[in-house]
Amino acid sequence: TVLNAQQVQQLPDDPDDLLRQLQILASSSGGDPSALTILVDGFQTPTVLPPKSSIASIRINPDFFAPQYQLPNWHGGAVEITTKPGADKFHGALFFTDSNSTFNATDHFSTTATPAGRQRYGFELTGPILPKKFDFALALEHRDIDEFNVVNATILDPSGNNEPLHQAVSAPQKLWIGSARGDWQASKNDIATLSWSANVNDRGNQGVGGLVLEEAGYSSETSEYDLRLSNALTLSANALHETRIGYSWKRTRQIPNSSAPNLEVAGYFTGGGPTSQNLNDRERDLEVDDDILVTRGKHDLNFGFQSITSFVHDYDPNTFNGAYVFGGGSAPVLDASNNPTGETTTISGLEQYRRALLNLPGGTPTTYKVTTGNPLVPLTQVQLSWYAQDTMKILPRL
Repeated sequence: TVLNAQQVQQLPDDPDDLLRQLQILASSSGGDPSALTILVDGFQTPTVLPPKSSIASIRINPDFFAPQYQLPNWHGGAVEITTKPGADKFHGALFFTDSNSTFNATDHFSTTATPAGRQRYGFELTGPILPKKFDFALALEHRDIDEFNVVNATILDPSGNNEPLHQAVSAPQKLWIGSARGDWQASKNDIATLSWSANVNDRGNQGVGGLVLEEAGYSSETSEYDLRLSNALTLSANALHETRIGYSWKRTRQIPNSSAPNLEVAGYFTGGGPTSQNLNDRERDLEVDDDILVTRGKHDLNFGFQSITSFVHDYDPNTFNGAYVFGGGSAPVLDASNNPTGETTTISGLEQYRRALLNLPGGTPTTYKVTTGNPLVPLTQVQLSWYAQDTMKILPRL
């Protein structure tokens, strides 16, 4: 399935909605939508979506058996995106969309107004720098989402009594997407392209909601920057030589709302700090591709070389802050003075937690887990591959 620029414009404008739509289209072969692989301008390193205004065409589920793909595409499908080159005339556009919270109904689990809203705005600009020699294309957009997470839990008040807790916790999201591209007609048969893209997504109070309290949430920052150079040289009427060099910076970071041990009281609430704590994963990818495409009669020959080098810095201090679980169970019966009577009963996780706070019999946590050591795993991986393919068209339909 190939979508041209006009068909791309019919897809959703919001980046998340656009991604979901592409996942649905790519999963038509039966794959897992969440395992979709996105490839931009022929580069094999999976990436995020560029701004919609910069997309010229989208190819969904190309040949599953083509050898130039690093991984089989049938697990979740693949989407090849081609971005727009510069135009020979200046063209620009501005856009702004707003979904105002004035028209929102209050969430039925929240006791207060829940002002959710969404704003998206940006621009695109393309045109020549040197006519018929050098042109450019720019695209930039920003999206704000004023979201909320509703907490509906049961905690203990200062006196140790059960107390319902209902909160609407703000969970803002801020997304920046930008791209810049320049195309240079070096000669009649040679075109060079240099592009830069950025995607930065900040989210607040993630993981909060339901039984999870605000203190057990975290803020996340996901960013990716790509610098790419490609060159297409027409060797003859039947041969094309393409070279691509790309360098990507990727980072996933989480900042906990609390560094206290994680506390799960089964069926009532989850508090303390999140187990992920200060997660900080960084990755640098260097990709070099060199391809030759030759057409001879009924044969389409495609062969080349690929090199992908990944530098990974994985800092994952999961459960380094410790994690308590109060699941309830068998415990001694206490008299009015909180002394054991010799009998046993079954208590809830909340009662078990209350007894732990007061250092009473039966207040031992069900489990406690803590991870120690060095949470940093650095690694370098180099992948080298050569490939070749011959596609023969025996008949117009075969």
